[in-house]
Amino acid sequence: MQIDGHLTEAAWAKAPVVTGFVQRTPSEGTAASHQTEVRILFDSTALYIAVDALDPEPDQVVGILTRRDDASPSDWVSILLDSFYDKRSAYEFGVNAAGVKYDHY
Repeated sequence: MQIDGHLTEAAWAKAPVVTGFVQRTPSEGTAASHQTEVRILFDSTALYIAVDALDPEPDQVVGILTRRDDASPSDWVSILLDSFYDKRSAYEFGVNAAGVKYDHY
């Protein structure tokens, strides 16, 4: 399987769609302000996550170009993996609308 990030690929059509997300900021635990769909695939060497963040006003999405791992008041998508399933620690990966990435434990 080769995944290059296009949600039109056949592999993504077979992946279950995850919805029903809640906010982390600004109001932790409240319903998401916009619909988001996530699909997850994996093989023997990688985990693939596709996020379709549906915004009714995409021209209002903010993406500030900074150095990697620098915080900014951008719109971000973050994935947290609780690999120990202890609900206390996680590996976090994020990207903003300008393509700036961050990760931390």
